[in-house]
Amino acid sequence: MAITWGAVQRNLAVGIDIIMSPGSVGAGTTAVTITVNYYVRAFEAYHDDQTMNLTGGFYGPVNYRLDSNNGTTTDRHIASRTFTANTSYSGGPTYTFGAYLTGVYNGVQPSHSRSITVPARPPSPPNTSGNPTFSNVTSSNIRVTSAVPGNNGAAIVEWQFQRATNAAFTAGVATYSHNGHILDISGLAPATTYYFRVRSRNAAGWAGWSATGSRATLAAAPGAMAAPTITDVLPTEARATFAAPSNGGSAITRYEVQTSANTSYSPALTHTGSSPLPLTGLDPGQKHFARVRAVNAVGAGPWSGSSEFTTLSGSAVKVDGIWRSAKTYVKVDGTWRLAKVHKKVEGVWRL
Repeated sequence: MAITWGAVQRNLAVGIDIIMSPGSVGAGTTAVTITVNYYVRAFEAYHDDQTMNLTGGFYGPVNYRLDSNNGTTTDRHIASRTFTANTSYSGGPTYTFGAYLTGVYNGVQPSHSRSITVPARPPSPPNTSGNPTFSNVTSSNIRVTSAVPGNNGAAIVEWQFQRATNAAFTAGVATYSHNGHILDISGLAPATTYYFRVRSRNAAGWAGWSATGSRATLAAAPGAMAAPTITDVLPTEARATFAAPSNGGSAITRYEVQTSANTSYSPALTHTGSSPLPLTGLDPGQKHFARVRAVNAVGAGPWSGSSEFTTLSGSAVKVDGIWRSAKTYVKVDGTWRLAKVHKKVEGVWRL
């Protein structure tokens, strides 16, 4: 800023120059140095002791002797004052500096004042968020919360949450945009450790990613199974085979196969074991339905769809005094084959 001068009185004036360093305020400028220089200008002869009285931002008298000549312009630097002012995103404050003279032989008191407003600091990207925290953890969902960082002069308009299955964020990476600092991230695999980081954006740009936090999802019940395959069907028993489902992150402890004469499975027999699993206690010559599910420490998975099969008609033989189920065969084209035994009920042959 150049020197500005107050009104001239009897060829005498007060001047003030204000210098701000640095000369402009950038996004990283948190403070400036302001120097105020005070001057006297004379257009005639003065040979006396005078006092400059500072007002406004600085106070106090400064004594000096002025010697000047007629017909010349004499500029005299009287005092300098320096201070540091912090910048802000809103700009300001405004500082005003003044001075007036006393002790002039002819009694005049020329004066001058001048102001400077500290320029606003441009916004910069938000600060880096702190470590994310976690809550509402289930087998498929984790709520991620980020502390709200300083916005550095511009409102935060977007958040990004990033998750991965390793700390380097090179595997299983997914990025979610959101308008707030809390996000429920769903669709996760059970019993899996995930790594999370968060950042925010304002008009000036993106903050850096936060530090990484990690959390594991809970284990889940086993997944759904395909309907069992039924083989080796006899009058009172059969065999069920089935493939293992996903275990939900917890070891499968058993399988349950239900058999029933209806698809409501009421009533039903429950058979417990591993594949292949014998199904015993069935009624002979009867249509049956079978379904299967897996169980782990969390609980039971959903029932599979049903498989339909019909047990063979029953017959029995006495062995060592005990009646036991027997397989009934008939000879067809010279080959013995398992047969279904029918009986006539009200004139109709039935299994």
